[in-house]
This record gives sequence, structure tokens and C-alpha cells, in this order.
Amino acid sequence: MVLGKLTYMMEQRESVCDKVIKLDPTIRFVVAVTDNGRPLASRIRDGLVPMMDEKDSEVVLTEAALIARMHRDFDTKLGKVNYILIKREKIAILVFSLGQDILYVSCDLDSNLSRIAAKIAKNCEASYNT
Repeated sequence: MVLGKLTYMMEQRESVCDKVIKLDPTIRFVVAVTDNGRPLASRIRDGLVPMMDEKDSEVVLTEAALIARMHRDFDTKLGKVNYILIKREKIAILVFSLGQDILYVSCDLDSNLSRIAAKIAKNCEASYNT
């Protein structure tokens, strides 16, 4: 029974990553991580060369998870965070809390970030509430 639930949860995460990477051609990379930043499932845009090696990616994912966890502390007073936007010189990053997981979405700078965020919320949050 436990193995079946774990398998279902993994398939659910992979399905969410599959959905998100297809939502917009400017989405570079999608990864579902634990609230400690450990990757659970991911997808990368076809033909994309990663900007960072695996070790640096782990640090960035841990940082994003920490930021998301810290924002949860104020949910009762300020309301739930819809998403967190981190805009760097070369990419934009959207971070979502979905259930116990955190969804990290890297996008090109010319992305319509509010449209992508709305699509992610509409298509993926329901997957974590079932």
C-alpha cells in the first residue's frame, strides 16, 4: 500500500512537470522539489543546454525551497503566496508551493511571466489537491 502511494505521488509530480514544460515555449526547466530542495521530478526544454552544473543547481533549488518555506510562515496573516518571482540578468524563475512540494520553473527573460504563472496555477494546483 505504501509503495503504491509513493508510486502515485511520483507519477503525479512527473505529470505536473510534463504539463508545465508544455505550457509555454519560453519555459526552460521545471523541477518539483521537497521543501528542502531535493529534486523529485524534472523536465528540461528540448535542446536546451543547462546554465549550471548539477552541484550549482542543487544549491539554487535549496535556496528557492528555503525562500518558499519562509514565505509560508506568513500565510495566516497575509494569505497564501501565489508564486515567488526571482528575476536575474539571464533568466526569470517562478517558485510555487504545491502541497508539500515546491515547483521551480525557469523561464527566458522575454517570457510573459504573469501569463505563465496563471497557466501553472490553473493547470497544476488541482493536481496536488486530489
